[in-house]
Amino acid sequence: MSWGWLIAGAVAGAVIILLHTLRARRRPYVVSSLFLWERVERTLAADYRRRRFTKSLLLLVQLLIVAVLSTGLADPRPRLQRPPFHLAIVVDTSASMAVGPGESRATVARASIERFLSEGEADRYLLWSTTGDHLLYDGPEKGELLARLSALPPPAGSSAWEELHRLMTARLSDDVPVHVVIVSDGAVAPDTLMPFLSLGPGTRLSLIDVGTPVDNLGITRFSARPSGRGEGHHQILLEVENFGEEQATPLVSVAAFPAPGSLQDQTGGLLLFESTVTLAPGGRERIVLEHSLGPGYSLEARLASTDPFPVDDAAYLVVGSQSATRVLVVGEESRFLHQGFAAFPNVETVHAYLPSAALDPNVSYDLVVFLDEEVPADFQGTALVVTSGSALREAYPATVTWWDRRHPFSRFVDWESVSIAMAEPLTPLPTEIVLLQSTAGPLLTLLDEPERRIIRLAIPLFQSDLPFRIAFPVFLQNVVEWVNPSAQESVPHPVQPGRLPAAVLKAWNEGEALTLAQPSGEVHHLESGDRELSREAHAWVLEPGVYRWWAESGEGSFAVSLLDREESNLNSRWAEALIQGGATFLNLDRDRLADLVPEASIRRDAPAASQTERLWRWIGLLSIILLLLEGRLYTARHGGHVAEPELLSGAPAVARGPARRARGVPKPSRGGRLRWRWG
Repeated sequence: MSWGWLIAGAVAGAVIILLHTLRARRRPYVVSSLFLWERVERTLAADYRRRRFTKSLLLLVQLLIVAVLSTGLADPRPRLQRPPFHLAIVVDTSASMAVGPGESRATVARASIERFLSEGEADRYLLWSTTGDHLLYDGPEKGELLARLSALPPPAGSSAWEELHRLMTARLSDDVPVHVVIVSDGAVAPDTLMPFLSLGPGTRLSLIDVGTPVDNLGITRFSARPSGRGEGHHQILLEVENFGEEQATPLVSVAAFPAPGSLQDQTGGLLLFESTVTLAPGGRERIVLEHSLGPGYSLEARLASTDPFPVDDAAYLVVGSQSATRVLVVGEESRFLHQGFAAFPNVETVHAYLPSAALDPNVSYDLVVFLDEEVPADFQGTALVVTSGSALREAYPATVTWWDRRHPFSRFVDWESVSIAMAEPLTPLPTEIVLLQSTAGPLLTLLDEPERRIIRLAIPLFQSDLPFRIAFPVFLQNVVEWVNPSAQESVPHPVQPGRLPAAVLKAWNEGEALTLAQPSGEVHHLESGDRELSREAHAWVLEPGVYRWWAESGEGSFAVSLLDREESNLNSRWAEALIQGGATFLNLDRDRLADLVPEASIRRDAPAASQTERLWRWIGLLSIILLLLEGRLYTARHGGHVAEPELLSGAPAVARGPARRARGVPKPSRGGRLRWRWG
């Protein structure tokens, strides 16, 4: 409703009433008697400028017309109250945000957020980071959100986009649309951010890009695993990659150290490899080494580079101790499975012909392999279902077309090199995840439930060359490590910068005091129950290296390395796919929060005023003006007729001044009564 038109109507009504109270001008006449004025004596006795207010039908009609017109022009139709406007800001805090030149990308991101929020208000603000505890603020105060920007984790490690998406989905309400703004350098795969386009109904996604392309060399893979050629004998894999547009020839080295505390003293290490490698633009180089490593040994890989991102120029590994993993093979004996598991010295294999052996409550196994056998309905545990291909029912020629390269089952596995003659595709259950797809259908699925985990592999051992490919033992090793990571990881995968390993977190969660020694030798103490100090502990593990820790329940060492090719690629890669999905880029030279809010503040069901509506408004305004004019004319016309009775129409005009007093013309008194005055 437009209150301006209502106020204008009230003013017009007041003016009409004022016009009806104004006294009309009278014409003086010479009369012989005053008895004709007795009826209007009271009216004449009123104030000189005003007269008493009298009831008038014309006045009521005029006021009613003004009220109707002003109410209509004010548009009294009910307006929808603007819906709540929620704003969620996601700040990329991964390692690549520490890159310059000049100010880091993280510093530019904070300044960009402050500039974007300088104009406009939202009903609810949320601040998220891609690392650490993720949620930093959730409330209605914009000032508090700006203050929490200083609490963003320092750039380190890789962004946990999948975990962040899950937390945001659970936090945001389906009833209120939210506008998500992601602030990042774009050094992330576009497919990773696509789920943020559909956080909920009405969700909109905007992007703020704070990065510029930078050439970089980095170590993207560094791992070691037992080779099976003797106790302590390991195979070491190192991969370096060039993300720049020019050819590079860096010096690459790998060294082994007998104790984790001596990495800073290069004289105590054994140089395993040192050579210059040639890397074409976008090219990579893999280096495979073999060496005997005992428990407590450390490995260091180093890349001689002068690029602005040194965190990926070094990687570390720590060799730990192993424990046995128990595997039960159910079905006919298979030479392929026997040889495959025999390659792992810490795997104990037991054979059984009947599936009921997997249900024995007195014996527990880390993994049960079913060869051409069905998994019992009441089975609990982890199972691997494999087919030999001797009794296929509906088989088709198959070629691998896709596989989930991120899943642990596919680590170091080249499924594309496997040739398949015939295969019977799987029919996934609604809760199963497809990990490998072929022209015939799914060939590898995972059912992950609280009571049981079932892996199904439909590549036949007898109808393919899988048993003769390196992919077969590597796949089995991945499965064994996934089943029991602590038992099989003689060389655990290093943790990301800014994170603590599971063993350290477990001791801390159990209320133990911790002592942490950095590679530089600096020692930090973390008292039990000091939750605020625990956040600082993540800042103690930002640099790659080997760290030592002590607690009441034990001690150990762990390695910190980035090893993430998405982070090492410092070029923005998110634009095209996200824009096609509906995202928009914000230009901070002109775009502000206020530019997003007005769409919610306008009445959403009211279109722009049409020509007809504008015409009626002008008609209403003109009607009010005519009413005021008519009221004034009526008052003046009424005054001219009242003071001139017919019998006095021919009388001469009253003399003025001394002449009137000389002739004895009566003069009205201040009270309005006429009296005679004789000159």
